[in-house]
Amino acid sequence: MAKVMRGKKKKVYYSGIESFVGVWSSDIRMMIAMFVEMLRESRPEFKKGNKLVSPYLQDKIFKQKGGEFLDFAEQVPNPMSLEKQINLEKNIQFGTHLRTIVETFILICKYEMMEGKIVSNNSHSNPKQAFRIEILDHFEFDPQKDEIALGFYEGLIRWHIFLQDRRGKSLRGFHTPRLFMNRLLIPRAKLTFSEHDNIHLTLSEFKSLLLKPGEFVKYYKEKRNQINKKQIKINF
Repeated sequence: MAKVMRGKKKKVYYSGIESFVGVWSSDIRMMIAMFVEMLRESRPEFKKGNKLVSPYLQDKIFKQKGGEFLDFAEQVPNPMSLEKQINLEKNIQFGTHLRTIVETFILICKYEMMEGKIVSNNSHSNPKQAFRIEILDHFEFDPQKDEIALGFYEGLIRWHIFLQDRRGKSLRGFHTPRLFMNRLLIPRAKLTFSEHDNIHLTLSEFKSLLLKPGEFVKYYKEKRNQINKKQIKINF
């Protein structure tokens, strides 16, 4: 699927049982609602005797639900201020910022899949497919120094825009967490459901993504280009 997308020669539809299972992260109600909508919009075809929900319709509804989820993210309040009197203007700014963070992360994942180096996994070479962040060093926020970044992080987790992968990984002598983007957004982002790859960030880079998402894509691309150039120059 990633190779077809990277080749840009064929339209890819998110459809079938693999896609339906693939978009599920944690909310059964959302899955039922999507399936009911597919059945509802397929009634004209069912009346004609066609018993399959068309790939085009499945693709449309998957992407539509991802868009609705992003719209929802734009309206959520800062969870750290829920017990306080909510300032509507600040609330709107908070939700808009969360949406910018996730859209920035999507751009990074798309860049890796469409333009990044081909990677090897299980003896196969494929475009890098990632919708998960892996932190490379000790993951800890200072409640005072990192108050703003911590608020955005808590918002992403609280509202299930990102989910914590409890399996984590032992890296460099300590346990590092993984965060994966809500799978409902994958068709909307035009990514794949593969779990082989990760976007590796240091804690400092992750904080930059949280605080200045608008600047982070440029930084990330320049960083990856520099790494690739250094690898090319190595003379064995």
